[in-house]
Amino acid sequence: MVGGLSAYEQGHRSRAAWEWSLGYSMDDDAIYCSELVFKAFKNATGEPLGATQRLSALDWPPFVALIRRLEGTVPLDREMITPRALSEAPQLREVHRVGW
Repeated sequence: MVGGLSAYEQGHRSRAAWEWSLGYSMDDDAIYCSELVFKAFKNATGEPLGATQRLSALDWPPFVALIRRLEGTVPLDREMITPRALSEAPQLREVHRVGW
């Protein structure tokens, strides 16, 4: 811990000023919500939180018009981390369940 901040918090803060990514690309030019958590955790622990997936492995067809508008093409080989993949990470444990 440095200056009262954990390694995770330091990683998170170092990325807080980045621009937000609309294309869900895991490069360092911009960042999206799940990527921020994924990279901050990896920076703090050296291990990934959850498994990344290629766009082609996800249910992307309903969003094809939006993807084409943002990207021009559909980047099926794009690697990404999803909120679901983060929530299924083996490092996490459930602490409270809402009666769904």
